[in-house]
Amino acid sequence: MDKILLVCSSEKGTKVYSDNLKSMGYVNIDTEGNGNAARRRLIQENYSMVLIDTPLKDEFGSDLAMKISQGDNSGVVLVVKSESSDMISAKVEDYGIFVIPKPFTKSIFHQGIKFVFTSVKRFSVLKNEQNKLLKKVEDIKKIDRAKCLLIQYNKLTEEEAHKYLEKQAMDSRLSRRQVADKIIECLGV
Repeated sequence: MDKILLVCSSEKGTKVYSDNLKSMGYVNIDTEGNGNAARRRLIQENYSMVLIDTPLKDEFGSDLAMKISQGDNSGVVLVVKSESSDMISAKVEDYGIFVIPKPFTKSIFHQGIKFVFTSVKRFSVLKNEQNKLLKKVEDIKKIDRAKCLLIQYNKLTEEEAHKYLEKQAMDSRLSRRQVADKIIECLGV
């Protein structure tokens, strides 16, 4: 379920944003009234999206948005007055922060929120793929290291070391990475 943190200094604004989000089907909404409270909340919990209505009581909100975007996979929406939206957007766009100028129509708000959630989901898929690839690269490095040790200490050829690793993996019902780890451990390197 998508969890949203709404950071807004005014009670009226909080109600308007909450009602808009609920009308879109998002019911898991936490609210905070200032940047410091939002930072504390973000330490304790993870959110799919953080919506910041600027200015906040204790800061403008763009620094909070940039900090959030650097820290985790939350999508960040910054709502700013239309006269300063271009300037703020130029400042935060490199951080992947979506800026909505206010006042806005309901359809613009809905499109912005949907866009951010779509982007967050897409980046999440890409992050998972990246992690899988990094694990494969790490496995290949370990396996190659084990092959090098077999070549160096057991005087095997590269092909023999490869076959030895594969046979050990099949015989012991372990992955090649696990066998490589055992070889590295046994040879003390």
